[in-house]
Amino acid sequence: MIKSLKIGILFSILILPLGIPSFFHPGSTIEFRIRILCFELMFCLFFSFFYLKKDTRYYFSCYEFILFSLWALLVSLSAILSDHHVASAIRQLEWFAQIIFSFCLWAFLRNNQRLILYTHLLVITGFLLVCAGLVFYWNILPNPYEYDWMTMTPYFINIRHFSHYCTAIVILGTAFLLGGSQKHMVLSCSFLLLSICWAFLFWSGSRAGIGSAVLGLFFIGILSENKKQRFLVITILSCLTGYLLSDAITLENYALGLVNAVKRTDFNNLLPGRIELWIFSLKWVKSSFLLGMGADAFRFLPNDNFIVDHPHNILIQFFLNWGVLGTFIFLLLQYRVTRMGYRTLLKGETGWLKGIKASCFSWIVVSLIFGLVDGIYYFAIPMTLTAYSFAVIFLENDKKPRLNFPKTYAIPINRCGIRSIVSVLVILLAFYKFFS
Repeated sequence: MIKSLKIGILFSILILPLGIPSFFHPGSTIEFRIRILCFELMFCLFFSFFYLKKDTRYYFSCYEFILFSLWALLVSLSAILSDHHVASAIRQLEWFAQIIFSFCLWAFLRNNQRLILYTHLLVITGFLLVCAGLVFYWNILPNPYEYDWMTMTPYFINIRHFSHYCTAIVILGTAFLLGGSQKHMVLSCSFLLLSICWAFLFWSGSRAGIGSAVLGLFFIGILSENKKQRFLVITILSCLTGYLLSDAITLENYALGLVNAVKRTDFNNLLPGRIELWIFSLKWVKSSFLLGMGADAFRFLPNDNFIVDHPHNILIQFFLNWGVLGTFIFLLLQYRVTRMGYRTLLKGETGWLKGIKASCFSWIVVSLIFGLVDGIYYFAIPMTLTAYSFAVIFLENDKKPRLNFPKTYAIPINRCGIRSIVSVLVILLAFYKFFS
C-alpha cells in the first residue's frame, strides 16, 4: 500500500516537468527554466529520500564516471571564474539537475516498467493539451488573423520555441507505429496524433524544425525493421493531412506556414543572420578558449546587432560556456553514453518498449543536429525531453541490465550518494531563490 502510494506520488510529480510544463511559463525563458528545474529536483528529492531502499546500489562504467567528474570539475570552475558567476552557476546547476533527473527517472521506470508506456503517453498528452489551448485561444480572439502569433505565442515567448516542442513530439509520437499492436484503433490514433503534430509544426513555419523532424523519421524508419511499410504509409498520410490542416489557418505572416517556410529557403535567405551571429560569437570563443566564459554568459555580451540570448548553435554555445576542454569532454561523454544506449536498442526489444526507445534515440540524435542551427539546449522543454529520452533508451524488458560492467571497472553509488548529490543541488537552488 505504501509503495503504491509512493509510486503514485512520483508519477504525479512527473506531470509537472513532462506533462504540462508549458502551462507554467512565466513569460521569461530564464525563469521558465528555473521552474522546470524546481519540478525536476522535486522528483529527484522524493525519489532519493522516500522511494529508494537502503540497500540500493547502482554501478557505473569507470571510464564514463571519470569523464563526468572531469567535466563537472571544469564547468564548475568556468562558472566560478565567470564575470557573471551567479547566472553561470544557476545555469550550470540546470545541467547537473537534468543529468540527475534523467538518472532518477531511469531508475524509477526500471523498477516500474508498467509505467513506461504511461510516461510516454504523458509526454504526448501534454503537447496535445497545449495544442488544444492554442485552438481555444484562436477562437476567443476577435480577429486571430491579425494577432502576433510570432512573438506573442500563448505558453511560449516565440513561436519558434513552440516549434521545438512540435519537432520533438513528431518524433516521439511515432513510437506507437513501431509497437507490435495491429489494432485499427491504435493505428488510427497514431495517424490522428501525427497529423496534429505535423499540422502545428507546419503552421509554426520552422524550417529547421521541419527538416529535423523529417531527419528523425528517417532514423526511426531505419530502426523500424519489419514495420517499415506501416510506418511509411501512416507517416506520409499524416504529413499530407497535417499540411491540409495547417493550410486552413495559414496567416499572412511571412515567418509562418509551410509555404512561407519554403519561400524563405533560398541561398540568400537561408542562414545570413545565423552566420553573422556565429562569427560574432566565435570572436568571444577565442578570448576564453580553454575554460569558456561560464554557462549563460553570452546574454551579457555587449552587442547592438542582435537581440538574442544565445548563439543559436549548440557547439558554439558549449565553447562559450565551457571552453574547448569542457566541450570536448562533454561531447565525448555524450557520444559514449548514446552509443551505449544504442546497444541496448539492438538487444531484441519488442512491443511498445522497442518503439518508444527507437523514437527517443532518434530525438537524441536529431536534437544535436537541430541544435547546430537553433541551439535548442538553451530552452527548458527540449532539454527535459532529451533527459527523458536518455532515461528511456537504457530501459530493458527485465530489471537486470544486460550492459554489465566488471566490478573492477565499475564505480558503485548507493542511496546515500544519490541523496547527497540531490541535496547539494536543492540547497544551491534554495540559496539562489532566496537571494535573487
